[in-house]
Amino acid sequence: MKNQKTMKTQNTTNFATLHFAIDDLELINQALCRLLIFTKNEDKKSEISRMIWQISQAINPELYEGADSNLMNS
Repeated sequence: MKNQKTMKTQNTTNFATLHFAIDDLELINQALCRLLIFTKNEDKKSEISRMIWQISQAINPELYEGADSNLMNS
């Protein structure tokens, strides 16, 4: 029973709503891009790429209108 509960919590994604200035998002995005360059762990690269995608979309939503949402989830 304990393993089932652990499996459930591992599959649950938590969300938070934050408010950032566009300048702050651009700074965070730059830092993530640099981190992506120097990261050797492929799993972490995937997570960082996903975060870059989400922040880029928040900075310039008009560029991503109609974009494939699968890219965001990959």
